[in-house]
Amino acid sequence: MVFKVIITHDSTEGDEHTYYGTVFPNRDIGQIKRLEYSQSHDRLEATFSFDEDKVREGEHFLAILVPVDESEIKENNCSEIGCRVGVNTKKHEPEVVHF
Repeated sequence: MVFKVIITHDSTEGDEHTYYGTVFPNRDIGQIKRLEYSQSHDRLEATFSFDEDKVREGEHFLAILVPVDESEIKENNCSEIGCRVGVNTKKHEPEVVHF
């Protein structure tokens, strides 16, 4: 079985940001992906997959959302970074982290 995390963010018309998500499990190098628009869910999202032994049931993982205005990359953009700590639950479904 595969451990999955789905990072989501509301899609806002006219938002100049590109959103990147990163997930860090306890025993592996993290993954980073650009969030893409999902028409079926009307939101931005990215799915991260890890081998089951990388995040065992009840263990924590870190999910981070980084908004980037690529036309205005500057030092103070870092203050907009959001992060959440999640737990691998017993439900054996992707863990959804919404920002």
